[in-house]
Order: sequence, then C-alpha cells, then structure tokens
Amino acid sequence: MIEPRLTNIGSLSWTERHHIDQVLKSGQTPVIQFSHGSYTPSLLNGINVLCRELGHRLQVRFYGFYGGTFDASVLEQLKDAQNLAIDCLQRIEKQGAIAQVRCLKEFSFGVLFFKDGRFLSHVPKQELIKISISDSVRGNLDLAPLDEALGLREVYIRGQRKNIDVLASLPHLESARLARMPKSLSLAFLSRCRSLRHLELVLGGRTELDFEHSELEILEVDWVRGLTTLGPLRRFPRLRTLRLERLNRLERIDVRDVPLRKIVISDCKNLRHVEGLETLDGLVEFKVGRELQELTRNQWPASLRDRPC
Repeated sequence: MIEPRLTNIGSLSWTERHHIDQVLKSGQTPVIQFSHGSYTPSLLNGINVLCRELGHRLQVRFYGFYGGTFDASVLEQLKDAQNLAIDCLQRIEKQGAIAQVRCLKEFSFGVLFFKDGRFLSHVPKQELIKISISDSVRGNLDLAPLDEALGLREVYIRGQRKNIDVLASLPHLESARLARMPKSLSLAFLSRCRSLRHLELVLGGRTELDFEHSELEILEVDWVRGLTTLGPLRRFPRLRTLRLERLNRLERIDVRDVPLRKIVISDCKNLRHVEGLETLDGLVEFKVGRELQELTRNQWPASLRDRPC
C-alpha cells in the first residue's frame, strides 16, 4: 500500500501531486506533514490551494518540532484547510490563529505542555464533523465549547474530561472513543447521547459501566483497569458487536436477550463464563482466546455449532 504521508516537503511539484493522487485512488487520506518550520510562504500558499480543491480528503499536519515550539500563526496562510492535525507536540504559541481556519471539518489536537483551557472556544466548529483531542500535563482543556459543534459525528478524547458531559448535547454524535477516563468519572451522561451507535473505552479505570443505551450497536472495552462487571448487556438492546480485550478482573459476562452478531474476546485471563451464549441464534462470529476453551459444544448457539472459531 502506498505511503500516505509527505513529510517536510520543500515544494509541491508534479511528483508530490502525483503521489497525492495515487493515495486518493488507493482509498486513503493523503497527509502533508511538517515536524519543523521549514515551509515557505509560497509552499503554504500552494498547500492552501490544494486544500481548497480537495477539501477534507487532504490532511495538513504539524507535529514534533522537537526541542522547539510550534508557531501556530502559520495557520493564517492555511485558511482553506478542512482537515487539520496539530498533535504530538510539546509546546505551541499563537494558538488563537486557529480561528482563521474557518471551514474545519476534521481536527486533531494534542499538545503536552498546554495551558489555555479555553482553546476550543477559538476553534471554528460550525462545519466540524470529527475531532480528536489528546491529553496534556494539566488536563484542563474545557470541552464545553463543543456544544457549538452541532454537526459533530465522531470524537476521540484522551485524558481530557472537564465538562465532558457536553457530548450529550450533540444531536448527531455517532461514534465516541474515550481513553484514560478516571474511575471517579461517571459515564451516566452517555445514556443521554441518543444518536450514539459506537462506543470504545480504552485505558483508565472503573469497576463497572454505569450507563445504558437503547441504540448502541458496537461496544469495545480495552485495558480498563479494575473492571469487574459489565452488568446485564440487555441494557443495550440493539448491541450487534462486543469486543473485550485485556480486562484481567472480568470473570463473567451476561449476553442474554442481546442481538449480538459478533463477539471478540482477547486476553481476559479470568473470564470463564458467557451467560446466555447458547441463545444468540444470530451470532455469526465468535473469537476467543484460551480463557474460554472449556466451553462445551452444547453451549454454542445454533448458528455456530458446526463452525466455532
């Protein structure tokens, strides 16, 4: 597969444009990225023209700047960028220039040493459909301004939790990936995310999942420390896919009255019981590790009795 990234380029010649076209044809998103400030005004102007042409199918990314600070005033020359990543950075300055990028549809942000808790109030959100926010040392980023992103469909939030319940006010949010959420944070607000269909919980800690959802279709839980129970999964009456990984304290799951079609369980060392497995007549895929080898043949649902995996 063709490499989608062009890194620290000095020009936008025919070679670079041909590469971008090939990446697009392969079904991937081409990325023009810079790890230091080697770009010229002429190059940035050319990239901006390309952004105007390709829209959110082209990502412009600034990352690294190892040992230095990213000067975000460069964004004033990229006003037509629709897919922008400012991540894997230690420091940033003049971050208010993000307000100049008026047509943002996809945005990724992650700066380790970051103080401006109100940064998201400067981010244009009228056309935003996807956002990724990483953790910082202070962890003080206020998520409340996301209530203006009424078209937001997909979020990834790692470590930031101030006013995270704002997600419940987003009418079109379909997919949420929450990472490094502390056990003290209740997930009850997820019950009010009515359009949510896909939820992934990664890292962090908690003993249970303290929410329910009538429309959730995909639930993924990975490496959440201390999780001892999922509770009856009938709280998710439309659940189709369940993926559980690296949950060392989980001993049993209850899948009765859930229309599951796919279950994936990996590295859940103490898991021994899947209650109601034999009732899942719509199950077409069941992948497990050694932790469930003792399941007997008459415990498999009819759809899998001739071909358990």
